[in-house]
Amino acid sequence: MKLAKLNPFGSLFGRIFIWFWLTLIIIVAVGFVIGRQIEIERQLTIVPNRHKHEIAKIVQILEAPSRDGSTEITLSHIKKRLRHISSRRNAPSLLVEKSTGVTIYGYKRSRRLPVDRFSELLNENSAYGFKLGDLVFFGPTTTTINGKDYALFVGKPLTPSLMRRLFRRNPLMLIPFALVISGILCFWLSWTLVKPLRELQQSTKRMAKGDLRVSVGPAAERSDEIGKLSRDFNYMSSQVNELVQGQKRLLGDISHELRSPLARLILAIGIAQQSREEGKPSDTDHLQRIEKEAHQIEQMIGNVLKLSRAQSSAHFIDKQPLELTELVQHCTDDARFEAQALNKTVTYKHPEMIQLEADAALLTSAIENLVRNAIKYAESDIIVQLDRDEQHAVVRVIDDGPGVNEAELSAIFRPFYRLSEARSRDSGGVGLGLAIAHQAILANDGSIEARNNKQNSGLEVIIKLPYSDIKKDC
Repeated sequence: MKLAKLNPFGSLFGRIFIWFWLTLIIIVAVGFVIGRQIEIERQLTIVPNRHKHEIAKIVQILEAPSRDGSTEITLSHIKKRLRHISSRRNAPSLLVEKSTGVTIYGYKRSRRLPVDRFSELLNENSAYGFKLGDLVFFGPTTTTINGKDYALFVGKPLTPSLMRRLFRRNPLMLIPFALVISGILCFWLSWTLVKPLRELQQSTKRMAKGDLRVSVGPAAERSDEIGKLSRDFNYMSSQVNELVQGQKRLLGDISHELRSPLARLILAIGIAQQSREEGKPSDTDHLQRIEKEAHQIEQMIGNVLKLSRAQSSAHFIDKQPLELTELVQHCTDDARFEAQALNKTVTYKHPEMIQLEADAALLTSAIENLVRNAIKYAESDIIVQLDRDEQHAVVRVIDDGPGVNEAELSAIFRPFYRLSEARSRDSGGVGLGLAIAHQAILANDGSIEARNNKQNSGLEVIIKLPYSDIKKDC
Protein backbone atom coordinates (compact mmCIF):
# COMPACT_ATOMS: atom_id res chain seq x y z
CA MET A 1 0.00 0.00 0.00
CA LYS A 2 2.87 2.38 0.83
CA LEU A 3 4.59 1.58 -2.48
CA ALA A 4 1.36 2.33 -4.35
CA LYS A 5 1.26 5.80 -2.80
CA LEU A 6 4.78 6.48 -4.09
CA ASN A 7 3.73 5.67 -7.67
CA PRO A 8 3.40 9.04 -9.52
CA PHE A 9 0.92 7.51 -11.97
CA GLY A 10 -1.38 6.67 -9.07
CA SER A 11 -2.66 10.25 -8.98
CA LEU A 12 -4.01 12.62 -11.59
CA PHE A 13 -1.61 15.33 -10.47
CA GLY A 14 1.38 13.01 -10.78
CA ARG A 15 0.27 11.73 -14.19
CA ILE A 16 -0.12 15.20 -15.70
CA PHE A 17 3.05 16.45 -14.02
CA ILE A 18 5.15 13.52 -15.31
CA TRP A 19 3.57 13.82 -18.76
CA PHE A 20 4.49 17.47 -19.28
CA TRP A 21 7.81 17.02 -17.51
CA LEU A 22 8.77 14.25 -19.93
CA THR A 23 7.62 16.44 -22.84
CA LEU A 24 9.96 19.22 -21.73
CA ILE A 25 12.78 16.71 -21.23
CA ILE A 26 12.25 15.36 -24.76
CA ILE A 27 12.24 18.88 -26.20
CA VAL A 28 15.46 19.74 -24.36
CA ALA A 29 17.03 16.42 -25.41
CA VAL A 30 16.13 16.95 -29.07
CA GLY A 31 17.52 20.46 -28.94
CA PHE A 32 20.68 19.16 -27.32
CA VAL A 33 21.09 16.44 -29.96
CA ILE A 34 20.59 18.92 -32.78
CA GLY A 35 23.01 21.37 -31.19
CA ARG A 36 25.46 18.59 -30.58
CA GLN A 37 25.15 17.47 -34.17
CA ILE A 38 25.88 20.99 -35.38
CA GLU A 39 28.82 21.20 -33.01
CA ILE A 40 30.17 17.86 -34.24
CA GLU A 41 29.91 19.07 -37.81
CA ARG A 42 31.95 22.11 -36.84
CA GLN A 43 34.64 20.04 -35.15
CA LEU A 44 37.87 19.20 -36.93
CA THR A 45 39.43 15.76 -36.62
CA ILE A 46 42.80 14.33 -37.59
CA VAL A 47 42.90 12.60 -40.95
CA PRO A 48 43.56 8.84 -40.57
CA ASN A 49 46.68 7.48 -42.25
CA ARG A 50 44.77 5.35 -44.74
CA HIS A 51 42.93 8.41 -45.99
CA LYS A 52 46.22 10.33 -46.24
CA HIS A 53 47.48 7.72 -48.70
CA GLU A 54 44.27 7.94 -50.74
CA ILE A 55 44.51 11.74 -50.87
CA ALA A 56 48.13 11.54 -51.98
CA LYS A 57 47.14 9.31 -54.88
CA ILE A 58 44.34 11.74 -55.85
CA VAL A 59 46.89 14.62 -55.83
CA GLN A 60 49.12 12.62 -58.15
CA ILE A 61 46.19 12.04 -60.50
CA LEU A 62 45.32 15.74 -60.55
CA GLU A 63 48.94 16.88 -61.09
CA ALA A 64 49.69 14.29 -63.75
CA PRO A 65 50.41 15.83 -67.21
CA SER A 66 47.97 15.43 -70.05
CA ARG A 67 48.22 12.44 -72.33
CA ASP A 68 48.86 14.73 -75.35
CA GLY A 69 52.19 15.71 -73.80
CA SER A 70 51.34 19.35 -73.12
CA THR A 71 52.60 20.79 -69.85
CA GLU A 72 49.43 22.78 -69.14
CA ILE A 73 46.35 21.00 -67.92
CA THR A 74 43.15 22.54 -69.13
CA LEU A 75 40.21 23.37 -66.86
CA SER A 76 38.07 20.82 -68.58
CA HIS A 77 40.62 18.12 -67.83
CA ILE A 78 40.71 19.14 -64.19
CA LYS A 79 36.91 18.96 -63.93
CA LYS A 80 36.89 15.63 -65.72
CA ARG A 81 39.46 14.18 -63.32
CA LEU A 82 37.53 15.53 -60.30
CA ARG A 83 34.29 14.04 -61.52
CA HIS A 84 36.00 10.70 -62.09
CA ILE A 85 37.37 10.78 -58.55
CA SER A 86 33.97 11.77 -57.13
CA SER A 87 32.22 9.03 -59.09
CA ARG A 88 34.69 6.38 -57.97
CA ARG A 89 34.43 7.41 -54.30
CA ASN A 90 30.68 8.01 -54.50
CA ALA A 91 31.26 11.37 -52.82
CA PRO A 92 31.90 14.88 -54.16
CA SER A 93 35.39 16.35 -54.33
CA LEU A 94 36.38 19.89 -55.20
CA LEU A 95 39.29 22.30 -55.69
CA VAL A 96 39.44 25.87 -54.41
CA GLU A 97 42.01 28.25 -55.90
CA LYS A 98 43.77 29.85 -52.94
CA SER A 99 44.50 33.18 -54.58
CA THR A 100 41.08 33.91 -56.06
CA GLY A 101 38.75 31.55 -54.13
CA VAL A 102 37.36 30.17 -57.38
CA THR A 103 35.88 26.70 -56.83
CA ILE A 104 36.14 23.83 -59.29
CA TYR A 105 33.40 21.31 -58.59
CA GLY A 106 33.81 17.63 -59.20
CA TYR A 107 30.07 17.05 -58.99
CA LYS A 108 26.85 18.47 -60.36
CA ARG A 109 25.91 21.81 -58.90
CA SER A 110 22.40 20.53 -58.22
CA ARG A 111 23.81 19.03 -55.04
CA ARG A 112 24.04 21.87 -52.56
CA LEU A 113 26.98 22.00 -50.16
CA PRO A 114 27.92 24.87 -47.82
CA VAL A 115 30.90 26.31 -49.74
CA ASP A 116 31.58 28.75 -46.91
CA ARG A 117 32.83 25.89 -44.80
CA PHE A 118 35.55 25.17 -47.34
CA SER A 119 36.50 28.84 -47.57
CA GLU A 120 36.99 28.96 -43.79
CA LEU A 121 39.60 26.18 -43.97
CA LEU A 122 41.28 27.43 -47.10
CA ASN A 123 44.42 28.79 -45.41
CA GLU A 124 44.93 25.90 -42.99
CA ASN A 125 48.41 24.36 -43.21
CA SER A 126 47.24 20.83 -42.38
CA ALA A 127 44.43 18.66 -43.60
CA TYR A 128 41.53 17.87 -41.26
CA GLY A 129 38.42 15.79 -41.33
CA PHE A 130 35.02 17.45 -40.88
CA LYS A 131 31.38 16.48 -41.42
CA LEU A 132 28.87 18.07 -43.73
CA GLY A 133 25.51 16.31 -43.50
CA ASP A 134 25.91 12.68 -44.50
CA LEU A 135 29.44 13.29 -45.87
CA VAL A 136 32.87 13.60 -44.32
CA PHE A 137 35.50 15.75 -46.08
CA PHE A 138 39.27 15.67 -45.74
CA GLY A 139 41.24 18.78 -46.52
CA PRO A 140 42.64 21.18 -47.38
CA THR A 141 45.50 19.41 -49.16
CA THR A 142 47.59 21.77 -51.26
CA THR A 143 48.21 20.80 -54.87
CA THR A 144 49.82 22.84 -57.66
CA ILE A 145 48.32 22.72 -61.13
CA ASN A 146 49.54 24.93 -63.95
CA GLY A 147 51.56 26.92 -61.45
CA LYS A 148 48.53 27.74 -59.29
CA ASP A 149 47.98 26.55 -55.75
CA TYR A 150 44.69 24.80 -55.08
CA ALA A 151 43.15 23.45 -51.90
CA LEU A 152 41.79 19.93 -52.41
CA PHE A 153 38.81 18.70 -50.41
CA VAL A 154 38.00 15.01 -50.85
CA GLY A 155 34.61 13.73 -49.73
CA LYS A 156 33.57 10.34 -48.40
CA PRO A 157 29.99 9.12 -47.69
CA LEU A 158 28.87 8.21 -44.17
CA THR A 159 26.45 5.37 -43.46
CA PRO A 160 23.50 7.12 -41.76
CA SER A 161 20.49 5.32 -40.32
CA LEU A 162 17.32 4.83 -42.33
CA MET A 163 15.43 7.51 -40.37
CA ARG A 164 18.26 10.01 -40.75
CA ARG A 165 18.46 9.42 -44.49
CA LEU A 166 14.69 9.70 -44.82
CA PHE A 167 14.46 12.97 -42.92
CA ARG A 168 17.53 14.41 -44.63
CA ARG A 169 16.01 13.80 -48.05
CA ASN A 170 12.70 15.33 -46.98
CA PRO A 171 12.95 17.32 -43.71
CA LEU A 172 9.26 18.25 -43.87
CA MET A 173 8.43 14.63 -43.00
CA LEU A 174 9.43 15.48 -39.42
CA ILE A 175 6.22 17.50 -39.08
CA PRO A 176 3.68 14.70 -39.77
CA PHE A 177 5.85 12.24 -37.85
CA ALA A 178 5.83 14.49 -34.78
CA LEU A 179 2.09 15.12 -35.20
CA VAL A 180 1.29 11.41 -35.36
CA ILE A 181 3.40 10.46 -32.32
CA SER A 182 2.25 13.40 -30.19
CA GLY A 183 -1.36 12.86 -31.34
CA ILE A 184 -1.33 9.23 -30.23
CA LEU A 185 0.15 10.07 -26.84
CA CYS A 186 -2.22 13.00 -26.24
CA PHE A 187 -5.22 10.91 -27.33
CA TRP A 188 -4.23 8.23 -24.82
CA LEU A 189 -3.88 10.78 -22.01
CA SER A 190 -7.20 12.44 -22.90
CA TRP A 191 -9.00 9.11 -23.14
CA THR A 192 -7.76 7.94 -19.75
CA LEU A 193 -9.11 11.16 -18.23
CA VAL A 194 -12.37 11.55 -20.15
CA LYS A 195 -13.60 7.92 -20.07
CA PRO A 196 -13.97 7.65 -16.26
CA LEU A 197 -15.45 11.15 -16.09
CA ARG A 198 -18.11 10.14 -18.64
CA GLU A 199 -18.86 7.05 -16.58
CA LEU A 200 -19.24 9.23 -13.49
CA GLN A 201 -21.44 11.63 -15.46
CA GLN A 202 -23.77 8.82 -16.58
CA SER A 203 -24.03 7.51 -13.01
CA THR A 204 -24.87 11.01 -11.77
CA LYS A 205 -27.65 11.34 -14.34
CA ARG A 206 -29.08 7.95 -13.35
CA MET A 207 -29.04 8.97 -9.70
CA ALA A 208 -30.79 12.25 -10.56
CA LYS A 209 -33.54 10.23 -12.28
CA GLY A 210 -34.18 8.24 -9.09
CA ASP A 211 -31.88 5.22 -9.37
CA LEU A 212 -30.32 5.46 -5.91
CA ARG A 213 -28.60 2.07 -6.20
CA VAL A 214 -26.37 3.26 -9.03
CA SER A 215 -22.61 2.94 -8.60
CA VAL A 216 -19.52 3.74 -10.63
CA GLY A 217 -17.75 0.59 -11.88
CA PRO A 218 -14.20 0.49 -13.33
CA ALA A 219 -13.48 4.14 -12.57
CA ALA A 220 -13.73 3.42 -8.82
CA GLU A 221 -10.83 0.96 -9.13
CA ARG A 222 -8.39 3.69 -10.17
CA SER A 223 -5.86 4.93 -7.63
CA ASP A 224 -5.85 8.59 -8.71
CA GLU A 225 -8.16 11.48 -7.82
CA ILE A 226 -10.82 10.30 -10.28
CA GLY A 227 -10.88 6.93 -8.53
CA LYS A 228 -11.23 8.62 -5.14
CA LEU A 229 -14.07 10.78 -6.48
CA SER A 230 -15.80 7.68 -7.90
CA ARG A 231 -15.51 5.83 -4.59
CA ASP A 232 -16.89 8.88 -2.76
CA PHE A 233 -19.78 8.93 -5.23
CA ASN A 234 -20.49 5.24 -4.56
CA TYR A 235 -20.42 5.89 -0.82
CA MET A 236 -22.75 8.88 -1.22
CA SER A 237 -25.12 6.83 -3.37
CA SER A 238 -25.26 3.99 -0.85
CA GLN A 239 -25.79 6.41 2.05
CA VAL A 240 -28.58 8.28 0.25
CA ASN A 241 -30.21 4.99 -0.75
CA GLU A 242 -29.97 3.69 2.81
CA LEU A 243 -31.42 6.94 4.18
CA VAL A 244 -34.32 6.99 1.72
CA GLN A 245 -35.09 3.31 2.25
CA GLY A 246 -34.98 3.86 6.01
CA GLN A 247 -37.42 6.75 5.70
CA LYS A 248 -39.73 4.58 3.60
CA ARG A 249 -39.59 1.77 6.14
CA LEU A 250 -40.20 4.22 8.96
CA LEU A 251 -43.17 5.72 7.17
CA GLY A 252 -44.60 2.26 6.56
CA ASP A 253 -44.05 1.29 10.20
CA ILE A 254 -45.70 4.49 11.42
CA SER A 255 -48.73 3.87 9.23
CA HIS A 256 -49.00 0.32 10.50
CA GLU A 257 -48.57 1.24 14.17
CA LEU A 258 -51.03 4.14 14.06
CA ARG A 259 -53.72 1.99 12.48
CA SER A 260 -54.43 -0.06 15.62
CA PRO A 261 -54.77 2.76 18.21
CA LEU A 262 -56.76 4.85 15.75
CA ALA A 263 -59.11 1.92 15.13
CA ARG A 264 -59.67 1.45 18.88
CA LEU A 265 -60.08 5.20 19.35
CA ILE A 266 -62.73 5.36 16.61
CA LEU A 267 -64.46 2.32 18.07
CA ALA A 268 -64.53 3.82 21.57
CA ILE A 269 -65.86 7.13 20.22
CA GLY A 270 -68.57 5.26 18.30
CA ILE A 271 -69.66 3.33 21.40
CA ALA A 272 -69.72 6.53 23.46
CA GLN A 273 -71.85 8.29 20.83
CA GLN A 274 -74.20 5.32 20.65
CA SER A 275 -74.60 5.35 24.42
CA ARG A 276 -75.44 9.05 24.36
CA GLU A 277 -78.01 8.58 21.62
CA GLU A 278 -79.67 5.81 23.59
CA GLY A 279 -79.82 8.09 26.65
CA LYS A 280 -77.44 5.99 28.66
CA PRO A 281 -75.06 7.68 31.10
CA SER A 282 -71.46 8.27 29.93
CA ASP A 283 -69.31 5.18 30.13
CA THR A 284 -66.13 5.99 32.05
CA ASP A 285 -64.31 2.95 30.64
CA HIS A 286 -64.85 4.18 27.09
CA LEU A 287 -63.63 7.65 27.95
CA GLN A 288 -60.55 6.20 29.65
CA ARG A 289 -59.89 4.06 26.58
CA ILE A 290 -60.15 7.14 24.36
CA GLU A 291 -57.73 9.01 26.61
CA LYS A 292 -55.31 6.10 26.69
CA GLU A 293 -55.25 5.68 22.92
CA ALA A 294 -54.85 9.43 22.40
CA HIS A 295 -51.87 9.47 24.81
CA GLN A 296 -50.36 6.47 23.02
CA ILE A 297 -50.66 8.20 19.64
CA GLU A 298 -49.11 11.35 21.12
CA GLN A 299 -46.27 9.30 22.62
CA MET A 300 -45.69 7.48 19.34
CA ILE A 301 -45.54 10.74 17.36
CA GLY A 302 -43.14 12.21 19.92
CA ASN A 303 -40.87 9.18 19.71
CA VAL A 304 -40.95 9.25 15.91
CA LEU A 305 -39.85 12.88 16.02
CA LYS A 306 -37.05 11.96 18.43
CA LEU A 307 -35.92 9.15 16.14
CA SER A 308 -36.00 11.47 13.12
CA ARG A 309 -33.94 14.08 14.98
CA ALA A 310 -31.45 11.41 16.05
CA GLN A 311 -31.06 10.19 12.47
CA SER A 312 -30.65 13.74 11.19
CA SER A 313 -28.24 14.68 13.96
CA ALA A 314 -25.92 11.87 12.85
CA HIS A 315 -24.72 14.25 10.14
CA PHE A 316 -24.96 17.53 12.12
CA ILE A 317 -23.81 16.85 15.68
CA ASP A 318 -22.33 19.42 18.02
CA LYS A 319 -19.58 17.79 20.07
CA GLN A 320 -18.58 19.67 23.20
CA PRO A 321 -16.43 18.72 26.21
CA LEU A 322 -18.62 17.22 28.95
CA GLU A 323 -18.35 15.25 32.17
CA LEU A 324 -19.69 11.81 31.33
CA THR A 325 -19.95 10.83 35.00
CA GLU A 326 -22.24 13.78 35.79
CA LEU A 327 -24.34 13.28 32.65
CA VAL A 328 -25.09 9.66 33.55
CA GLN A 329 -25.72 10.76 37.16
CA HIS A 330 -28.46 13.20 36.04
CA CYS A 331 -30.08 10.49 33.89
CA THR A 332 -30.17 7.97 36.75
CA ASP A 333 -31.45 10.57 39.24
CA ASP A 334 -34.41 11.36 36.98
CA ALA A 335 -35.07 7.65 36.40
CA ARG A 336 -35.19 6.90 40.15
CA PHE A 337 -38.49 8.79 40.53
CA GLU A 338 -40.11 6.59 37.89
CA ALA A 339 -38.57 3.43 39.42
CA GLN A 340 -39.72 4.27 42.98
CA ALA A 341 -43.32 4.54 41.78
CA LEU A 342 -42.99 0.94 40.57
CA ASN A 343 -41.14 -0.26 43.71
CA LYS A 344 -37.91 -0.69 41.75
CA THR A 345 -34.40 0.57 42.46
CA VAL A 346 -31.80 2.19 40.20
CA THR A 347 -28.16 1.84 41.26
CA TYR A 348 -25.40 3.91 39.70
CA LYS A 349 -21.78 2.74 39.88
CA HIS A 350 -18.96 5.00 38.74
CA PRO A 351 -15.50 4.18 40.10
CA GLU A 352 -13.83 7.16 38.43
CA MET A 353 -14.47 10.44 36.64
CA ILE A 354 -14.42 10.43 32.86
CA GLN A 355 -14.50 13.43 30.53
CA LEU A 356 -15.10 13.31 26.79
CA GLU A 357 -16.34 15.28 23.80
CA ALA A 358 -19.85 14.38 22.60
CA ASP A 359 -23.26 15.78 21.79
CA ALA A 360 -24.78 16.06 25.25
CA ALA A 361 -28.42 16.13 24.09
CA LEU A 362 -28.10 12.98 21.97
CA LEU A 363 -26.10 11.12 24.61
CA THR A 364 -28.62 12.06 27.33
CA SER A 365 -31.51 10.89 25.14
CA ALA A 366 -29.80 7.55 24.52
CA ILE A 367 -29.04 6.83 28.17
CA GLU A 368 -32.51 7.93 29.34
CA ASN A 369 -34.20 5.63 26.83
CA LEU A 370 -32.04 2.70 27.89
CA VAL A 371 -32.67 3.25 31.61
CA ARG A 372 -36.45 3.70 31.09
CA ASN A 373 -36.51 0.55 28.98
CA ALA A 374 -34.73 -1.32 31.78
CA ILE A 375 -37.20 0.03 34.39
CA LYS A 376 -40.10 -1.10 32.26
CA TYR A 377 -39.03 -4.77 32.09
CA ALA A 378 -36.97 -5.22 35.28
CA GLU A 379 -38.31 -7.23 38.18
CA SER A 380 -36.86 -4.99 40.86
CA ASP A 381 -33.27 -3.86 40.24
CA ILE A 382 -31.58 -1.78 37.57
CA ILE A 383 -27.82 -1.18 37.55
CA VAL A 384 -26.16 1.63 35.60
CA GLN A 385 -22.39 1.19 35.55
CA LEU A 386 -19.78 3.57 34.11
CA ASP A 387 -16.35 2.13 33.37
CA ARG A 388 -13.62 2.19 30.75
CA ASP A 389 -11.20 -0.13 29.02
CA GLU A 390 -8.04 0.63 27.06
CA GLN A 391 -9.85 2.18 24.11
CA HIS A 392 -13.40 3.07 25.20
CA ALA A 393 -15.55 4.65 27.84
CA VAL A 394 -18.20 2.04 28.68
CA VAL A 395 -21.75 2.54 29.99
CA ARG A 396 -23.67 -0.59 31.01
CA VAL A 397 -27.41 -0.68 31.77
CA ILE A 398 -28.40 -3.98 33.39
CA ASP A 399 -31.84 -5.17 34.51
CA ASP A 400 -33.10 -8.37 36.13
CA GLY A 401 -36.01 -8.84 33.75
CA PRO A 402 -36.89 -11.81 31.55
CA GLY A 403 -34.08 -11.10 29.03
CA VAL A 404 -34.31 -11.50 25.26
CA ASN A 405 -34.14 -14.47 22.94
CA GLU A 406 -30.60 -14.75 21.54
CA ALA A 407 -31.92 -14.78 17.96
CA GLU A 408 -33.64 -11.41 18.51
CA LEU A 409 -30.82 -9.49 20.23
CA SER A 410 -29.60 -7.85 17.02
CA ALA A 411 -33.13 -6.85 15.96
CA ILE A 412 -34.27 -4.96 19.08
CA PHE A 413 -32.63 -1.73 17.85
CA ARG A 414 -34.85 -1.58 14.76
CA PRO A 415 -37.74 0.94 14.85
CA PHE A 416 -41.12 -0.49 15.99
CA TYR A 417 -39.62 -3.90 16.72
CA ARG A 418 -41.37 -5.71 19.57
CA LEU A 419 -40.53 -9.02 21.14
CA SER A 420 -43.33 -11.55 21.09
CA GLU A 421 -43.58 -11.80 24.88
CA ALA A 422 -41.87 -8.94 26.67
CA ARG A 423 -42.84 -6.07 24.37
CA SER A 424 -46.51 -5.42 23.72
CA ARG A 425 -48.78 -2.42 23.64
CA ASP A 426 -49.96 -3.29 27.12
CA SER A 427 -46.44 -2.53 28.39
CA GLY A 428 -46.75 0.98 27.01
CA GLY A 429 -43.95 0.64 24.45
CA VAL A 430 -44.11 1.30 20.73
CA GLY A 431 -40.67 -0.08 19.84
CA LEU A 432 -38.81 3.20 19.37
CA GLY A 433 -36.80 3.71 22.57
CA LEU A 434 -33.90 1.43 21.67
CA ALA A 435 -33.93 2.66 18.06
CA ILE A 436 -33.55 6.26 19.30
CA ALA A 437 -30.70 5.21 21.60
CA HIS A 438 -29.00 3.32 18.77
CA GLN A 439 -29.08 6.31 16.40
CA ALA A 440 -27.90 8.71 19.13
CA ILE A 441 -24.87 6.54 20.00
CA LEU A 442 -23.92 6.05 16.34
CA ALA A 443 -24.07 9.81 15.84
CA ASN A 444 -21.42 10.16 18.56
CA ASP A 445 -19.13 7.63 16.80
CA GLY A 446 -19.88 5.01 19.43
CA SER A 447 -21.30 1.50 19.41
CA ILE A 448 -24.16 -0.19 21.21
CA GLU A 449 -24.97 -3.85 21.72
CA ALA A 450 -27.31 -5.96 23.81
CA ARG A 451 -26.73 -9.33 25.45
CA ASN A 452 -28.30 -11.45 28.14
CA ASN A 453 -26.74 -11.10 31.57
CA LYS A 454 -25.83 -14.55 32.85
CA GLN A 455 -25.81 -13.53 36.54
CA ASN A 456 -29.37 -12.24 36.91
CA SER A 457 -30.89 -13.53 33.63
CA GLY A 458 -31.75 -9.99 32.58
CA LEU A 459 -30.77 -7.83 29.64
CA GLU A 460 -27.47 -5.91 29.52
CA VAL A 461 -27.05 -3.03 27.05
CA ILE A 462 -23.48 -1.83 26.54
CA ILE A 463 -22.49 1.57 25.13
CA LYS A 464 -18.88 2.16 24.01
CA LEU A 465 -17.48 5.58 23.17
CA PRO A 466 -13.98 5.74 21.62
CA TYR A 467 -11.09 7.50 23.30
CA SER A 468 -10.25 9.58 20.20
CA ASP A 469 -11.47 12.80 21.86
CA ILE A 470 -11.55 11.63 25.50
CA LYS A 471 -9.66 13.16 28.39
CA LYS A 472 -9.40 10.98 31.48
CA ASP A 473 -9.08 12.30 35.05
CA CYS A 474 -8.11 9.53 37.39
